[in-house]
Amino acid sequence: MEEETMKESLSQEAARPGLSTGHTRVLVVDDDPAIGDVLQEGLEASIPGCTVDLAANGEEAMERVRRAMPDLIILDVRMPGKDGLQVLEEIRELSDVPVIMLTVSETSRERAMQLGANEFLLKPFDVRDLLASIRRFL
Repeated sequence: MEEETMKESLSQEAARPGLSTGHTRVLVVDDDPAIGDVLQEGLEASIPGCTVDLAANGEEAMERVRRAMPDLIILDVRMPGKDGLQVLEEIRELSDVPVIMLTVSETSRERAMQLGANEFLLKPFDVRDLLASIRRFL
């Protein structure tokens, strides 16, 4: 989904009820800075009290998780270095925090679910599907 379409969908969803109104911390892990920036801006605007932290790779993600466990993690599968499946495995050793996996390929779905992913969305994804998943977990 293009950045502008994603931003537009997020702003349309902002008025919908159902998301947490307390302080919510979300970690977005994606090596594509455009996706991270759009999700950060959109989620912070759509979810009252939401703070989004960004990590560009698996190593950064694990640093942030060890420092302060977020309420929800949105995790890309394909990243340079430590991939999303390796990160998910490490996260599951520490916590059962909800993890929504994002990827361009269906081939990782079964392994991600075996490792404990709560949701799996294919890129390009519809922002409404992502927000529906977030609503289920927050």
